[in-house]
Amino acid sequence: MKIKSGGILGRTALILMIAALAGCKSGQEEEKSTPKGPESEAASEAKPEAEPKDEPEACVPLGLSTFCGSRSDWDENTWEQLYNVRWQKIYLEAQDAVTYPELAAWLENMGREREAAAEEAVENLKETVADLQELEDTDGYAMHTLEDRQEISVIRADSRCLSLLEFLREDSGGAHGNYGYNGYALDPESGGPLKLEEVITDMEKLPKMIAEKLEAGYPDTSFFAPPEEMVEQYLEEEKLNWVLTQQGILFLFGPYELASYADGALFAGISFEEEPDLFSSRYREIPKRYTVQLQMMTPFLFDLDDDGSFEELCVSNTYHEEEGAYVELHITVDGRECTEEIYAFDIQLYLVHDTLKKRTWLYAQTSENNDYRTIFVYELYPDGEKAAEQIGQLSGWGFHTLFTGETDAREGIFTDPAHFLLESRTELLSTLLGAKEYFVDETGMPRTESEYLTVENGIELTSKVPLTLEIQDGDTKEETFPAGTVFVYYRTDNETFVDLKTGDGKICHLRPEKRDYQLFIDGLEQYEVFDGMIYAG
Repeated sequence: MKIKSGGILGRTALILMIAALAGCKSGQEEEKSTPKGPESEAASEAKPEAEPKDEPEACVPLGLSTFCGSRSDWDENTWEQLYNVRWQKIYLEAQDAVTYPELAAWLENMGREREAAAEEAVENLKETVADLQELEDTDGYAMHTLEDRQEISVIRADSRCLSLLEFLREDSGGAHGNYGYNGYALDPESGGPLKLEEVITDMEKLPKMIAEKLEAGYPDTSFFAPPEEMVEQYLEEEKLNWVLTQQGILFLFGPYELASYADGALFAGISFEEEPDLFSSRYREIPKRYTVQLQMMTPFLFDLDDDGSFEELCVSNTYHEEEGAYVELHITVDGRECTEEIYAFDIQLYLVHDTLKKRTWLYAQTSENNDYRTIFVYELYPDGEKAAEQIGQLSGWGFHTLFTGETDAREGIFTDPAHFLLESRTELLSTLLGAKEYFVDETGMPRTESEYLTVENGIELTSKVPLTLEIQDGDTKEETFPAGTVFVYYRTDNETFVDLKTGDGKICHLRPEKRDYQLFIDGLEQYEVFDGMIYAG
């Protein structure tokens, strides 16, 4: 059953300025050739040139970002939440939006549809709340928060396929809410959904294979009818939900689609390793390292060590009412559980998989007071006593935010382990966010070779006094700038220096001196030197 509408709770408000894109360098070596002698020239003329062979396009990650919206209302007397509507949009970023314009347009249209559905849900829930409050007064009905939620996770994002898993939940005041899934597998070239027969080479044997997976995975489930018959019907009606992963294909069945609500959602997976001939070779091509975005509380089938057998993963949490926060993270692999203490208002989850080392890590980004973020890294184990083990954390860092207007911000989606931006806060000459380029190293941890936090759309600082600053242009030289010079905050190492840019593009090096939590520049307190600084708190 497909359900329409819904979003996820957006991140807490961004602090002042948003951070920045660290540069990515690329280069190409010149072709080298040796001069031809007479013999080689003759041979060249005698033999016709062979036609160049079309090399297969490399399978590379796509750049994506997300915007999360939320609408809520509270009872003015009890301050209990009446309803909560959440929706999410996915965007194709930078060069990929130029390379795949149809895909970018499809995603933007999906986002508009989801936002319009969310606005409609708000109006519907307002009416429902009024009706239920009347029942509460007359019949003793117990009010609870009504909900319309849509959440999207990016399962696969590369030049072969963009695969999205959409989770939808509705609660309009009945005995229990309802939820379901929509799966999307999109062709980057055409921008539209892939047909199942474009991916699967033998459609005739597919229903039986799915049914066998369901019966083996859920032996205690009382199916409404033989699974093979129900799958055949969904296929015939083109209502079968599926997502294409980097390891195979997953089929998704929400409550009431195959069995009762109590049986929950059911999943069936077929891997490339298990049935290579079942799949088009185009979709078996994947990057050597890739990520998968997980949804909290949603089981997911994934082959942790590439042995052709899926493990069932599920990450859940424990919410503490008095703390108003999540206080535990539970990582489950095939029934084995690892519990970690955390403190978070919001948690985002990614798998990172290395096909060469056959290892998988879980990245859990937490967000707490003042939007302070931490990335916890766990290695996941397919067997043995331990399900997972924390191998490290990056405190004060989170995935990069793209500032798209005065009030709107998109958070980058982690799709490329070899190149991604993390951001942190600086307090040098202002409270700002800056970004560094990172990669996942062989241990599974994020690592950077960048010296700078680079600030996008940096604030303007106007000098109150003449300043003599070192110019960063390859040579060590100084230049004196008069009072009233406007500088733009460019980058910092977050410890000892700040680089400012002038209107004509000069990069000026400044080393503030810290004394008892105050900053001094050439012996003057910072506020005597600059106008325009902004500090949080």
